[in-house]
Amino acid sequence: MEGDDEVRVHRNGVAVQGWFVQPLSKRWAASAGMGPYVAINKRGKDDHQLHSLISFQVERYIDTAWKGFVNFSRVTTFTSKNDRDLFRIGLMKQFVFRLYSS
Repeated sequence: MEGDDEVRVHRNGVAVQGWFVQPLSKRWAASAGMGPYVAINKRGKDDHQLHSLISFQVERYIDTAWKGFVNFSRVTTFTSKNDRDLFRIGLMKQFVFRLYSS
C-alpha cells in the first residue's frame, strides 16, 4: 500500500523481489532487490498494472535475532509520471519456527 497523494496515485498491490545481500562486516550488510509489482491505482483506470520495484537497504545486526535497517524503494511505472519513492527506517526480528515430532 503506497498511500494516497489525493491527486494521481492511490495504489495497492503485491510485489515480489529477488535480493542480493553483501555482508560488509560482522554487523553490517548492504543489499539490493528488484522485481515486478502488480497494483491497482484507485486514482487511475482502476485496473491491474505491472510496474517494477527496486530497493536498496543497509542493515546493522544488533544481535542474532534483531537488526535495524534503512531502506529506499522506487516504484517505476514506465508509462506515466506516477513513480513513487518509499523510505523506511525500522527494526526486524527473526522468528524461528521449530517442528517437533514425537
